[in-house]
Order: sequence, then C-alpha cells, then structure tokens
Amino acid sequence: MATGVGLKIIAFAGTLFIGMVMLVLSKFNYAAPQKRDFLIQFNCLLPDDDPPYLPILDKYCKKQRPVSMQSIGETDTFEIAFYIVVKNKNNNPLLIKELNQIPDISQIRFFFDEE
Repeated sequence: MATGVGLKIIAFAGTLFIGMVMLVLSKFNYAAPQKRDFLIQFNCLLPDDDPPYLPILDKYCKKQRPVSMQSIGETDTFEIAFYIVVKNKNNNPLLIKELNQIPDISQIRFFFDEE
C-alpha cells in the first residue's frame, strides 16, 4: 500500500521488518508444533483379564485415549490404536521397547500426530 502512494522507503522498511520477524520465528521454531501428541498402533492378543499394555502406557503417557480397535481374522488378535501425550519425549524408544517385550504384542507403529 505504501508503494502505491509513493512511499517506497516505508514499503521497503516494512518488508524488511516482516522478513526479519519471520526469520527469527523460524530460527527458534516458535511456530513449529510440539511433538508430544502421538498415535500408537499395535496388534495384541487380548487376555481375559486386564490388558498387559495399560501399565506401560500409564508409565510413559500423561494421557491416553483409545481411537480404534479392529479384529484381525478369526483369531482373538486385535489391532488397537491410541492417541497419547507422552510425559517425556526422550523416552519414546523406551515405550516402544517395553511394549515390544510383551509376547502378545506385535507390529508396533508410532506416529507423530499433527491434528
């Protein structure tokens, strides 16, 4: 708008100012989403009592919300998905490792969820 009325210096200064603000925001990842919300999916053979994965999810997650549960074939195997918010993002490999140690769980998939 400033250029249209002959104020080229103001237009240049405004463009420079906005460019610097964008550069600073991108440099410090201010607008980047926090990678704390994840989707975890795995196949599990469900026992008759409490599922073995719940204590592990409680240990590593602030919140967990079941998203879906699908049966796979004729067996008692289910594909289970949860939205989770982790307590410490550095412990994500430990969460997957502990879930992988449960014999009834297989094919663990861990996704960053931008929503």
